[in-house]
Amino acid sequence: MIRVGIADDHPVVRSGLRALLSTCDDMTVVGEARDGRETRALALDVRPHVLIMDLMMPGYSALDLMTSLRERASGVAVLVYTGYPAEHYGPALLRDGARAYLGKDCDPDEVLAAVRALHAGRRYITSDMAGVLAQRSSTQTSEAAPHHSLTPREFQIFLKLAQGDSPAHIADALCVSAKTISTHKARIMAKMDLHSNSELTYYATKRRLLR
Repeated sequence: MIRVGIADDHPVVRSGLRALLSTCDDMTVVGEARDGRETRALALDVRPHVLIMDLMMPGYSALDLMTSLRERASGVAVLVYTGYPAEHYGPALLRDGARAYLGKDCDPDEVLAAVRALHAGRRYITSDMAGVLAQRSSTQTSEAAPHHSLTPREFQIFLKLAQGDSPAHIADALCVSAKTISTHKARIMAKMDLHSNSELTYYATKRRLLR
């Protein structure tokens, strides 16, 4: 039996996924979470085989959670289930440990296929995600979008800065020092050739990276 956890801040999404999974004799829902903190507790305490997780939730996003889940709950396979296009966040999350990245407009059967693939120890790469990865691999660094040069951790901090979070708030959320965040911020600014928080926000908004 595949033990599945569901993490999404929208009740209708959790209900829909629960109903979908209940149609399968080989799957059972072992827990649900409404925000980032509950998601971390679900992964660490309940240890589902597969965790279907929304990208952006109150408290912690999937980007925030991936490092701690990879280190402390490596046996939990993460399926990111989101309304954001694959090219925006998919490659970074796959690099950081997610095993699948599905859009919420995908066919329900694809969700079930992904859950089974992850439980079997495989990744599940959709055709959209495969296209994004192929394009990334064939694109010269000089032609790539500036944010593609960021590491997953830098991208995570970049989004928080673009949303208006202060370095102190980000440091508290990520359990690091404010000095560490300031160092990351300087690297992000240099890599992206940006010079202020307002430029970060404008860049992220223009490329539809913010919710």
